[in-house]
Amino acid sequence: MPRRRGSWARSIACRRTAQIREGQAGRLAIASHPWAAISLLPRLVSQFLAERPGVSVRMISRHSDVVSQLLPSETFDIGIAELPIDEASVTVAKYQMRCVAILPPRHALASRKLLTPALLAGHPMVAPARALQLPPKINAAFAATGVPINAVVEAEFLASLCGLVAAGTGWSLVDPLSAESFSHLGLVARPFEPAILYEVGVFHRRDREPSMLAAAFLELLENKLAA
Repeated sequence: MPRRRGSWARSIACRRTAQIREGQAGRLAIASHPWAAISLLPRLVSQFLAERPGVSVRMISRHSDVVSQLLPSETFDIGIAELPIDEASVTVAKYQMRCVAILPPRHALASRKLLTPALLAGHPMVAPARALQLPPKINAAFAATGVPINAVVEAEFLASLCGLVAAGTGWSLVDPLSAESFSHLGLVARPFEPAILYEVGVFHRRDREPSMLAAAFLELLENKLAA
């Protein structure tokens, strides 16, 4: 009996090793800024795990500037943060998304098919925090048109912007994935001109090839963000 148990244990260990080698088992650690943790990763991680019952995932959420500085000292497989990212020790894939204007359901401009600074002038805005990537781009778009921004609230997270807009506080400008994630709140999303791009980077250590598991998730991210 002891020999049988030993043989059985070795068989399980060999099967587990083969699954890890094939990317069907193991643990994946992903460090990301809050946008990705809320609006990008939940569905992708769920899809990934449904196809790989032997895999577990650890999600670490920090501000972009913190995430981009974690490697190489911290141990995680994939990082996601707003650009720019210091590329000294990491390999970065860069993605752009065209932002959309979001409005409360009964906003005066909800019937418009396209929104511009001129149309939004004077309407209360829920603005992203000045330390984030989007504010300089938004300010430049409004300055070029010669109209002021009527910011009544400033918030750090894009998820907070969506919640505040849904509550009727004002309009805002977010990436399309955030607008989609919170569409159940009744948000009205409209194209915005001129184009304002939200830019993120997906990165991993340059001195180490991604594991089979990490490579599979990187491919999933590529398919989603490059679509």
